Amino acid sequence: MENVVYLELIRRGYKVWTGTARNTEIDFVGISPTGEIEYYQIAWQLASENTIEREFSALERITDNYPKYLLTTDSFKQDRSGIKNLNVFEWLLGN
Repeated sequence: MENVVYLELIRRGYKVWTGTARNTEIDFVGISPTGEIEYYQIAWQLASENTIEREFSALERITDNYPKYLLTTDSFKQDRSGIKNLNVFEWLLGN
């Protein structure tokens, strides 16, 4: 699923790379065609507390105010600490 998200970001004109923050990997850091920074974390499902904590905490460690997204296949959304949890299929069809 990470490859699909990566290719879609490239298709949308983003410059994309992986990032790290305090011993944690961020799946993708992207700069939009308008120059805005966005962070993306990808997980298949948020099925356990360990997965929820791991995926959200990676983005929570970033202290700037740029948009942060957690893309999953879950049909319910669990926004947390300003991080938007989006359904990856809806995100793919959104633009």
